[in-house]
Amino acid sequence: AQELQTVPYLDAQARARWVAKYGKWDLVDTANRPGGDYSGEYDSRDIPGDKFPPGAWQTDAKYVENFLAEAKSLVGRAKDAIYEEYGFGNVANNEGLQALKEKFLKVTMMDIENREDIEFKEEEYDGGGWSTVQSMEGLVRRLLHAMMTNDSFTVVAAGDSTAAGHGNHFKQNYLMQFHRVMEPVMKHLGVKLISRVVAHGGMSTVQDSLGSQSIYGDEIDMLIWDATLMGRNPEILELFGRQAALGGKRVPIIWSDLTRGLQHLHNQAGLDIGHFGAGHGLPLTTDAEQALTLPWAVRYLHCIKDKQELCDANKFRTTCWIDRPDVTPDVVQDSRIGGQKNYNPGFRQHQLKGRLIAFIVLECLEEALIRWTKETTNSGHPLSDHHWHVKSYYDNVKAKISKLDPNNSYFAEFNGKISKRTFQVPLQVSLP
Repeated sequence: AQELQTVPYLDAQARARWVAKYGKWDLVDTANRPGGDYSGEYDSRDIPGDKFPPGAWQTDAKYVENFLAEAKSLVGRAKDAIYEEYGFGNVANNEGLQALKEKFLKVTMMDIENREDIEFKEEEYDGGGWSTVQSMEGLVRRLLHAMMTNDSFTVVAAGDSTAAGHGNHFKQNYLMQFHRVMEPVMKHLGVKLISRVVAHGGMSTVQDSLGSQSIYGDEIDMLIWDATLMGRNPEILELFGRQAALGGKRVPIIWSDLTRGLQHLHNQAGLDIGHFGAGHGLPLTTDAEQALTLPWAVRYLHCIKDKQELCDANKFRTTCWIDRPDVTPDVVQDSRIGGQKNYNPGFRQHQLKGRLIAFIVLECLEEALIRWTKETTNSGHPLSDHHWHVKSYYDNVKAKISKLDPNNSYFAEFNGKISKRTFQVPLQVSLP
């Protein structure tokens, strides 16, 4: 059977041109390494540094140095590719575009412990969004752990029809766009990327939160809450965050576009959180002719006010059936995917959101690799446990959340519809 191509096929000459321009991964490990999953016998795969078997790649200084150099180049190329896709490629000599590039995907570090107005103004995070220093440090730790133990890294998107990608093909969904960028990067770094969409149109997340570890999974590293079409309800987000932290083997960083409901979980229990941005400084489409001069990724993404119909007409790009001579469907096929409502994002909005999430992970990967290089240059190999072990980090968050009094939270907003236990005890679904 012919393999499905997810990217245009490159012949040898075309591939050579791309490699000459951008470079490629050149590292091959020819050493005879010990077999088996030697991290698996330890809780949370936190193998002590002195327990790596003789010959393990993590202890091989020369190999790790070459690995880190290749990895940093790979991450840099992936970031550059996203910039170039959105028209910010070679802009070093253009001060205006360079300034926009610096803001386009920038994640702003916020101090949410000393701020009462938690719903920040848009101009404070209109690039890549915002997070906190603690939360980004937590994501760096998770990525170091995944690389050091050749583990999985799991990202789950939960929510309503926006998260589900209604109106679009499944591969156009923002988490699948994230996966398309990040899966090959993670694979080179020895990490298996798992991306799951668990979302339902016309529904919020309460029902799934009540069985979080059974429905979303119990080994999640990054969990996305995207359910604001059903209301900006902080009690629903708090329930979501508490159950995700209490019920899993891992405690995920939670990314959302609502903050009330997570702020005190971050401040009092150490839950890592972040907030979506929208990308800064992308050009507007002014007419059909001008649109053709824009990079494909931003064409019809945002239109000037009196040309909004252009963006509406080009919002979705789907096909339900491709005619073929050997099959005639018994049922008349729809011309397009259902769910193409004005409140559901189109494929370019999904692509941008996927790139925003990818860029956040790439930035933290870059920091993880820089830290790995610095620490092992000073202290030798393997990388010291305290930089990447996660069990005590997770246990601390779980213990604190379980002790947070629901009466001092948004629990009252449920008006007695659910038990206080749901805010303090991990729940599961009884499956047949």
